[in-house]
Amino acid sequence: MKAMGTGWRRIGWQDIEITGGGKPTVRMEGNATRRAAMLGISEVLVTITHTDRSALVMAVAIGEDDS
Repeated sequence: MKAMGTGWRRIGWQDIEITGGGKPTVRMEGNATRRAAMLGISEVLVTITHTDRSALVMAVAIGEDDS
């Protein structure tokens, strides 16, 4: 949501899914798909790390360069 310049008010929690089983991948639906298309985002890279007390996720939205 933040990587696409919005918060949870414009994109619902159920519009973005992180799938695992190895490299985490992002699956988008609904408003997330529409927002990504509007911004020219073709891929979202995600990394996840955790300890027994906390977790951290970093997402980077990648689009095509128009220049």
